[in-house]
Amino acid sequence: MSVAKKFQLLGHGNGWPNLRLGESVSVRPYVAASASSAGTGYERFITLGGYSNANSGPPTKEQLNLSLANAMKIFYNIESSCSGNASASASPSGVSAVSATSNLSNANYINGTRADLGAKLTPRERVMLSIKGEHDGAGLPVVNSLVTEVDSDAESISGISIGAGTSVSFTRKIVRMFDNGVFLGYGISTPNYKVTASSQFQSDSASCGAGVGSYFNRPVPSEPEFSDDKFSAINSTKDGMPMIASSFASAFTDGSGGSASASGSSASATSGDCQVSAKVSGNSSFYTYN
Repeated sequence: MSVAKKFQLLGHGNGWPNLRLGESVSVRPYVAASASSAGTGYERFITLGGYSNANSGPPTKEQLNLSLANAMKIFYNIESSCSGNASASASPSGVSAVSATSNLSNANYINGTRADLGAKLTPRERVMLSIKGEHDGAGLPVVNSLVTEVDSDAESISGISIGAGTSVSFTRKIVRMFDNGVFLGYGISTPNYKVTASSQFQSDSASCGAGVGSYFNRPVPSEPEFSDDKFSAINSTKDGMPMIASSFASAFTDGSGGSASASGSSASATSGDCQVSAKVSGNSSFYTYN
């Protein structure tokens, strides 16, 4: 982790009260998605203050204060990512094997909406940009879209139905979480899984993904009668904060058989000669101050 210089901006504080911190996410009511319906809400969620889908009623003052403190720590001080690893292969007999591997660890968080502002923003730069009101094309604060590079890999063979692909990246974007209009606390945006792997050979296929965030829904299987589908989402502690560790895995089982496994932020699947795995581990790095 890097050491940042202490600073004061008299009369401005840290600029937080003037920020519009992105989208509002309605985590309740939850209605499961289906093949014909997108559903609403989220099956599993937890704010950065620890209020989760297992709780009822409004959050406590302590939970709201903790979610604010953790959101500000991410917004201003996160520097580099945790670790993500993904692998995929297809190795049938009589055919050249294909494979893909992606690994990302300690990758710098850069600004995802304004590359012209520099690849890496220090805490002081983030505060200054917030006070100056620098916004992206959607009108959101520029520092509320921190992303890492993407490490992706793929291999296939022309003329043969065989391929493998992997991708690893991370994002940190603060959101506000609500239950029917009631503010539950701050969280981090949880887009589609960012650590993924897939492989395919003829009719065999396997895929999986892993991630950490503030809310997750299980993917809807496309052909549940022909696949083994697993989903896991558990309350965890990441970067010293309440988050959900989640994963999914799917293996086509018709004919050659297959199996899938998902536990926390780790998943794997096998279908015939296709194998995949995905995992998120470790913690992010934050700026400290001298």
